[in-house]
Amino acid sequence: MKRKQIIAAIQSVIAAILAIYIVQLINILKLSPLMNFLSVVVIGGLMGYLLYYLFAKIFKIY
Repeated sequence: MKRKQIIAAIQSVIAAILAIYIVQLINILKLSPLMNFLSVVVIGGLMGYLLYYLFAKIFKIY
């Protein structure tokens, strides 16, 4: 159980860092507020899924 908590903590840190970069990228693109929100949701969701998938493969957790 301890190991899964550590993995989850690492994942959340990586996701937070990626989210910051995504927001900065979107600010550079100067999209409308609605498009900003949608792109954050879509990209954030994809990043979260990819991270989960990668960690599941690396650490063999399902």
